[in-house]
Amino acid sequence: MKMAMKQLSCKSFAKLNLCLHVINRRDDGYHDIQGIFHVIDLYDTIVFRMNEGNSVNLHTSDKNLMNNDNLIYKACRILSQKYNLKIGLDITLEKKIPLGSGLGGGSSNAAVTLHAINRLYNIQLAKMSC
Repeated sequence: MKMAMKQLSCKSFAKLNLCLHVINRRDDGYHDIQGIFHVIDLYDTIVFRMNEGNSVNLHTSDKNLMNNDNLIYKACRILSQKYNLKIGLDITLEKKIPLGSGLGGGSSNAAVTLHAINRLYNIQLAKMSC
């Protein structure tokens, strides 16, 4: 039986931190923070296409993003491991948010990836389960 091909195109918006307060440093090395931010009208476009394989293939013109530390790959790995999913995706990233700009592009890309996998694979994640 052939899988029906599914595709999802998403905007991954940048954000501007207006205020950031570091509350404390946690044992895991990360920090608990409070902040006020504003989503701005700058975004990356990410297209997710299901494929019949078990691999995630990222396509982008920025070769600096083609590594296993990319948050898109990490989001895929986390959901694959947590829910024992065989994820087969071709992901096309049109990058408009500048790398290292402090506008949250990588984090936004990861969040959009979690959302897309949730929809494409019908995981039915609750908002707070990620």
